[in-house]
Amino acid sequence: MNSKNKTSSSNMGYIFLSGAGLGSWVWKDVMASLKQPSVGVNYPKDPNVGIEEYAQAAIDQIKDLSVEKMVVVSHSLGGVVGLKVAEALGERLAGFVAISAAIPKNGGSFFSSLPFPQKMIMPLIMKLAGTKPPEAALRKGYCNDLSVEQTAEVLKRYAAESAKIYSDSSTLPPSSVPKLYIKTTNDNEFSDTLQNIMQRNLGADKIVTINSGHLPMLSKPEELAGLLDDFVRDFRLR
Repeated sequence: MNSKNKTSSSNMGYIFLSGAGLGSWVWKDVMASLKQPSVGVNYPKDPNVGIEEYAQAAIDQIKDLSVEKMVVVSHSLGGVVGLKVAEALGERLAGFVAISAAIPKNGGSFFSSLPFPQKMIMPLIMKLAGTKPPEAALRKGYCNDLSVEQTAEVLKRYAAESAKIYSDSSTLPPSSVPKLYIKTTNDNEFSDTLQNIMQRNLGADKIVTINSGHLPMLSKPEELAGLLDDFVRDFRLR
């Protein structure tokens, strides 16, 4: 089941797209801090689907949200999904936010967004070991600034994604709406250098930082919600 926050008279809402292995549950505290309606998306649990099905699942989950405009908020692997969702929204798209997100160049894939040699090595690793990382890798990459309880929940609830989602081509960033990139400065999963490349690929109109690990929606949800509020206010998206 996807998560939805309280209804509002706002003309604008948020759609939240998580990174690999996660789901709508990670956005709960962020959504509770926002006034606008929002939906946290859950991806298909089908190893045979790809990016088109992931994006369609997101569109299906916002059908009951009674707003005219949407801001896409994407995290990590959700960046490539978010670009497809943004394209599908068309004129309903109000803005695009990438949080330590993978934004490939020229509409490429998640793998293509990685630096060399990771872009060559990662497909081989996933082919042999699957898409669920070892617990030690999750602790280091995802949980370095989380509480013991939060870490346990991430480890318990992490679910493998379809392998196709990493190699399928995405699409170009939207050109006609404001775009925000939120850099995580204590991130063991996406380096500062990699995030700088991603923000350039996005063509971000605004870049801000948050002193967190890879999952600021868990470690600093209120601060993250404040950055989203600032973006909406600064670009008059309400």
